[in-house]
Amino acid sequence: MLAQVLSLHRSAPGFDGQFRCEDDALPLAPDSLSLVFSLFVLESSRDAPALVAEYARVLKPEGVVLIISLNPWSPTRLRWALQAGVTRSAGAVEDLLRNAGLDVLRRHYLGPNWASKQGVTLMEDRRPRLFDAFRAATLIVARRREIPLTPQRKPMPAVGLRTGMSPS
Repeated sequence: MLAQVLSLHRSAPGFDGQFRCEDDALPLAPDSLSLVFSLFVLESSRDAPALVAEYARVLKPEGVVLIISLNPWSPTRLRWALQAGVTRSAGAVEDLLRNAGLDVLRRHYLGPNWASKQGVTLMEDRRPRLFDAFRAATLIVARRREIPLTPQRKPMPAVGLRTGMSPS
């Protein structure tokens, strides 16, 4: 369970909410958050690599980043083509996360490919489908891994036996 929730929203040129800040300078201590949830924020960022690096900096070890971003390959991009900033493919977002030192755990495609006359059904079958890569948005889950130091074992001296000798 989360002890405290900080909520920020996009406000030119950075974020506003419980505090104001720029993309590349979140006023949070390193290793202070367990979860970062980024909902359509990378599209409007002037410096997405710096923002993702800030996500990695403020995450606790084993903390999780959830990024939902618009899918540039979706036909629904025609609806938001003029409002959205820079849209990145899921692979490009994953590269940003890896470059910031985060491990990408999984990728899911969310939303409809295109709304039909019947509308969007929320309880649809979640098995992977052929056209999933054309859904409206992408969810990428990444984790900050801390690899602990492994103590080296003291090397054992090699024992050489000659015929007729027994180790004692």
